Amino acid sequence: MYVELGSLVAVAERMGCSQQNVGQNLRCMLRRAAAAGYVPEATFETYAKSLYTSSSGNEAMWDKRRLKATDPDDAEQMPQPKILTSLSTMQRGNGEVIVQWKREDIEKQAQLALFEQHVQALTERVPVREMIDPPLGISYTDLLACYPIGDQHHGMAAWANEAGKDWDLKISERMIKTASQHLIDQCPPCEHAVIPFAGDFFHYDSYKPVTPSHAHLLDADSRFPKMIKTGWSIVENIIEAAARKHQNVHVMWAGGNHDEASAATTRAFLARLYRDNPRITVDESDAFWHYYQLGKVMIGLNHGDRVKPARQLSVVAAERPVMWGETTYRIVYLGHRHHEERIEYNGGIVETLAVLPPPDAYAHRGGYRSAQKQLAVVFNKNGWEQSRHYFYPDMVEAK
Repeated sequence: MYVELGSLVAVAERMGCSQQNVGQNLRCMLRRAAAAGYVPEATFETYAKSLYTSSSGNEAMWDKRRLKATDPDDAEQMPQPKILTSLSTMQRGNGEVIVQWKREDIEKQAQLALFEQHVQALTERVPVREMIDPPLGISYTDLLACYPIGDQHHGMAAWANEAGKDWDLKISERMIKTASQHLIDQCPPCEHAVIPFAGDFFHYDSYKPVTPSHAHLLDADSRFPKMIKTGWSIVENIIEAAARKHQNVHVMWAGGNHDEASAATTRAFLARLYRDNPRITVDESDAFWHYYQLGKVMIGLNHGDRVKPARQLSVVAAERPVMWGETTYRIVYLGHRHHEERIEYNGGIVETLAVLPPPDAYAHRGGYRSAQKQLAVVFNKNGWEQSRHYFYPDMVEAK
């Protein structure tokens, strides 16, 4: 309508509203277009002129102009639209550009550059893991061992005097290695194994111990690099223990609300680490949802903080209709809630995973007291759950 009528006044008269409302809506539309990466070229009409004469006699003129037409197909791409927040241009009367002002979000720009450099440097220098010898003896070809790992919050600090139980990097490492090895020993030698990490494996995501989205202050143990290094050591230990028991091991890694960037880095790290080990595969997808299929068994995975359990299966069916149609036993593993909950809906099961860590001070004050445990499940690829096993921290003494 603005393109047709050519002025705010005419649009306001046609719509029966104020010129101010029309102008606000137009500016909002242009900001959204710029944020999406598009800046309309030309066509403006001049409604006032300003003339400036310098002491040397040089003249510069610029116009006060209003938009006359905007064609979405006739646009320029802005560089890094999420970083460049505004662009102002001063021109001479003949259209020659005198100067431009660019306003950038320096913090976002620095974060993006550092993260890209961090991922590239880490993955380029990752050594290839030596070939891991396959297990000897019998291997059940129709069975799948699943070792889902809930929110480990590696890097969290809890003080028993305040939160009931102690927790730090050393306890976290000892506990999850012991739990994983116990569960691997309990499962039969299935030919296939899958290890779904349900997010928030790391407690925080940068040198600042805060949540990435809302900057909530967290109780953190040690330094960020130490948390990452010890965490990766834990993950390698779990994967390779599984590879010594099972012929084929597949790793799924969901990002959580505590470790979005670390999750992406970890996926890239693991994919390069095991790139020459054909028995170990890593789901490199950076999507929020992850999937795995063996025979008639379908496993979905996400952190569980975006979609409620009751809607999970409808999303799975929409995203993977072929996999859905080929399977009869479908389960989606979620993290985030720190307690075990298993609900059967039409078409499948949604299971929220329990966790090994105790509550931190914040959760303890909130009254959260769910049982600490870790799970392993054995599926038959013909479409059923065959057995499940648990590990409880009380089985060992954590010191």
